[in-house]
Amino acid sequence: MHEAAAMQAIIPIILHRMHQAGASRVINVQLVLGASGHLTAEAAHQHVEALVAGTPIAGASLTIQWLAAQYQCFFCLHRFESGEPSNQVTCPACGEAALEIGHQDVCAVSAIAVSCEEEHVCVLEDRDSSSHG
Repeated sequence: MHEAAAMQAIIPIILHRMHQAGASRVINVQLVLGASGHLTAEAAHQHVEALVAGTPIAGASLTIQWLAAQYQCFFCLHRFESGEPSNQVTCPACGEAALEIGHQDVCAVSAIAVSCEEEHVCVLEDRDSSSHG
């Protein structure tokens, strides 16, 4: 549930930025997430969808940029980084299974696209909205 708490922390930030821009709704949210074995794109979408229900963010598309996690191969011991979900990661050297040995706990909004009353779309970049665990 750590991921849900980190995502919950960014919802007020998104709403604040939307109101600052004088916008009526959010069209797209761009998140930066640390790749780890605990969170998949599907789970991230589900968390956000549940958290934004009934808000001006509801219905917005979600774009995710994954920060790479570190892995080590079980077979050849090769160390490497990958932004893929851990259940899809295999060693690039030998193709065998790899173990996640480190990741960044990051959940940040990199930008949002909002719609104003005149249906004008604005993209707001936000570098200071991270939630680190």
